[in-house]
Amino acid sequence: MKNLQVFLFQQSWFHLGSLIESILAESRNYKNIEIHYLGKGLFVYPIDVHQIILRQNRFKPAPEVIMSKFLKEYFKDSNINFVFTYAGLKRDKVKLNLLSGFTDLRSLQNIKWIDTSIGMAISSYLISLTKDSNPNLNKFQDLITNLGLTYYQIFEYLIGLNLNFRSDEIWIYNGRPFHERTVVEFAKKNKIKLKYFEIGGEGFNQEVDFT
Repeated sequence: MKNLQVFLFQQSWFHLGSLIESILAESRNYKNIEIHYLGKGLFVYPIDVHQIILRQNRFKPAPEVIMSKFLKEYFKDSNINFVFTYAGLKRDKVKLNLLSGFTDLRSLQNIKWIDTSIGMAISSYLISLTKDSNPNLNKFQDLITNLGLTYYQIFEYLIGLNLNFRSDEIWIYNGRPFHERTVVEFAKKNKIKLKYFEIGGEGFNQEVDFT
């Protein structure tokens, strides 16, 4: 059996509830389940309509904390090892020059980084943000730079986990938004099996095997 690696960028119960449903339905297929929450310390945060950044205080635990406590209790007496991790994302503004040389949306979309489609991921983010199929890139130079840094942040964290196609499987929500798409690019590059979860039922039965 493989190790299940789940990557979360959202605090919404729409996402967390879907994840709980999916894990309870499929947990028997895994020996280790680890949920990585990457919702803190990003250069650029998700723009998904379900995103809610909640202030954490001692009186009101964050949604992901409630979820992790529930799952820890659920697996307490089982033979499945469950772990919840807050990802330690680095905030170094490294000079990557990932996105040099583009002049318009099409040339931005064609940019690759270590054989992954970073330009396409960033373009999709800008189109979703502006609701314009051909946004004026001159207005978003700083944002584009920070999106490149965010892509690198996520990739750097994933690389540090030393995942491989033989022992690990990745789950993410949906797969189309920028942050989740970065995980898709990582899985594709490393030929790691990937599964999307959404609202349970048919929305959960979407998987990609890059091996």
